[in-house]
Amino acid sequence: TSFDFIGEAYFGVRPSATELGKGGPSKAAKWLIWQLHPLVTLGLPMVLEEPLLHTFHLPPFLVKGDYRALYKYFSTVAKQALDTAEGLGLSREEACHNLLFATTFNSYGGLKVLFPGLLANVASGGEKLHERLVAEIRGAVADAGGKVTLAAVERMELA
Repeated sequence: TSFDFIGEAYFGVRPSATELGKGGPSKAAKWLIWQLHPLVTLGLPMVLEEPLLHTFHLPPFLVKGDYRALYKYFSTVAKQALDTAEGLGLSREEACHNLLFATTFNSYGGLKVLFPGLLANVASGGEKLHERLVAEIRGAVADAGGKVTLAAVERMELA
């Protein structure tokens, strides 16, 4: 869900509505594991964990097809961002790799790891916090003509 949400929010196209289909999130998660495996700890004694996890790279050929499918999605749906990157002197290919990396990390690291904790803190913040949030958000949106705009969001200091 987070991968679909970020894809639609950033590029206007849900990954699941493309050739990636329902397999997009698993392709992204698998690729992400390959990126993060040197940082993973299982809580084993260091003398075991280091040689088992941190002394070798997982073979990239195992995720190459997944990466190609993800790259194809991003190169297709992110045309406007890639055009902008080219205008700034970055190659389309490099920009597409960067978008894939950032989007995948944001969808998993941000939405699956950090966002639930943030929501838990707001939920446990109590009635006074909730009332302040409601007043701030409704006031900023009302001042923006009933629309959620970037300017309205910037005025929501508490949110």
